[in-house]
Amino acid sequence: MRNLSTGSDVRRVSFLFLAALSLTYGGYNLGRSLLGPKQGEDFAQYYVTARMVRDGEGSEIYERGAGYQERAARYGVSGVEIGEGTVRDVMTNAYPPFAAVFMLPFAWLPYRVARYVFFFTSLLAALLAIPLLFTNRQGGERRELVGIGLAAACAFFPLYYTLYMGQINALLFLLCALTLHAARREVAWLAGLSLALSALIKIFPLVLVPFFLMKRQYRIVGATLAWMALLFALSLIPFDLDLWRTFVGEVLPLQYSGGAWVRNQGYVGFLTRMLTRNPYTEPLWDAPVLARRLPVVLGALTLGLTVLCTRRGDDRGTARYDLEFGSYFVAALLVLAKSYEHLGIFLLFSYLYLFDHLRSGRRRDHRLLFLVMVSFCVWAFVLTDGSQYLRLPRGAWTNGVVSAKFFATLLLFGCNVRVLKGGSGMSPPPGKMRETRSIPTRGGWPADDPD
Repeated sequence: MRNLSTGSDVRRVSFLFLAALSLTYGGYNLGRSLLGPKQGEDFAQYYVTARMVRDGEGSEIYERGAGYQERAARYGVSGVEIGEGTVRDVMTNAYPPFAAVFMLPFAWLPYRVARYVFFFTSLLAALLAIPLLFTNRQGGERRELVGIGLAAACAFFPLYYTLYMGQINALLFLLCALTLHAARREVAWLAGLSLALSALIKIFPLVLVPFFLMKRQYRIVGATLAWMALLFALSLIPFDLDLWRTFVGEVLPLQYSGGAWVRNQGYVGFLTRMLTRNPYTEPLWDAPVLARRLPVVLGALTLGLTVLCTRRGDDRGTARYDLEFGSYFVAALLVLAKSYEHLGIFLLFSYLYLFDHLRSGRRRDHRLLFLVMVSFCVWAFVLTDGSQYLRLPRGAWTNGVVSAKFFATLLLFGCNVRVLKGGSGMSPPPGKMRETRSIPTRGGWPADDPD
C-alpha cells in the first residue's frame, strides 16, 4: 500500500474522511428532518398566511384564537402532537406582512405537497449558496473550497434544524450569499434587492447595512433602502398600512425575546437562564433587572467591536472583506434576543472564511484553527436532539451545558476579532489580506417544546 508521503495525499484522505462523515451523518439528519415529529411546524404559519393572501383575506393574517385554527384546518393544516395525546395549535403568524407575499408560490399547492416542496427547495438553496461564497476564488482553489463548504454544510446541525422546523433560513442564507456575491462586483441593484428581500422576511439581515457603510458602498445601502420601499409599497396591494402598524406595535414586541428557552443561544438566553428563575436551570442569582440590562450592554459592545474591526474601506474584493461580512452574522447571533439554534446556519459564512484564511500560506495558525474547529463541532454535534436537553438535571451548573452553542459562538467571535485586528500572528504585510478578485472590480422541564 502506498505511503501517505506528501501533503496532498494527507489532504486528499482528510477530505475523503470529511466527505464520508458528512454524507452518513448528513443523510441520517436529513431523514430525521423530513420525517421527524415536528413535520415542518413553522412552515404551517407561512402556508396559512400565504393562503389567506391568495384568498383575498390578507388583512386577517394576524388573527388569533379559534378562528385562525379553523381557517388552518380548512387549508388542511393541523397542529403538532407534543406527547400524551396533546396537540399544539398551528402557530399564528410572527413575521412581517411581506413574508406572506414572498411565500405565495407555495399557496397554490396542497399543504402536504407544499411542505415537501418547501423542504427540498430549502435544502437546494443552502447547497446552491456555498458556490456563491467562493466565486472570487480561482480554479482548483475554488473547487476545493466549494467541496469543503458543501461537506461542512452537510454536517452542520443548524441546517437540519432549519429543515426540521420548516424555517425559512436556508432561503435567506442563499439571499445573503447572493448579496455578498453582488457586492463584490459592485452590482448595487442586485445586492440591494437580495438584502431587502431577506430583511423584509426577517429583520436581522439589516445588520449588514453597517457593514456596507464601513466599506463605503453607499450605493448598495441606497439600493437596499429603495428596494425595501418598493417592496413595502407592493405589499400594500393585498394589505393596508394598519397591518404593518399591527406588526410593529403588537406582533414584534410580543415576539421580541426567546427568554430562557434552551434553544435560545444568545446573550439574552444565557443571562436569562443564569439570572432569573426559569423552568430549565437554577439561577446563580435571581436578578431579573440585571438579566434585562446586561444583554443590552454586551450587545452594544459586541456590535461596536465588530464595527471597529471592519472600519477599513479599501479591502473590497479581498478575503478580508469576506471574513468581515461573515463577522456581522456572528455578532448578530450573540445580540439577537431570540437567537434560536436554526439561525446558526448563518455562522457558516464565518466558519468557512476563517478556515480558508487560517489554512492558507504563511497565515497558517493551527492553534486558532483548532479553536474554530472546536466551535464548529459544538454547533454540528452537541445537543442536537431535544431529548438530550430534557435528560440534563436542573441545576445551577446546567446552564453551562445548555449554553454550549452560545459559548461556541462567543469563541468564534473571539477568533474573528483576533484575525481582523491582526493579533493572531497571521497579519498580512502592510495591512492587506490575500487578494482574491478574479476580475478587476471595486430534567423537570416543561414538555412544551423539547425540540
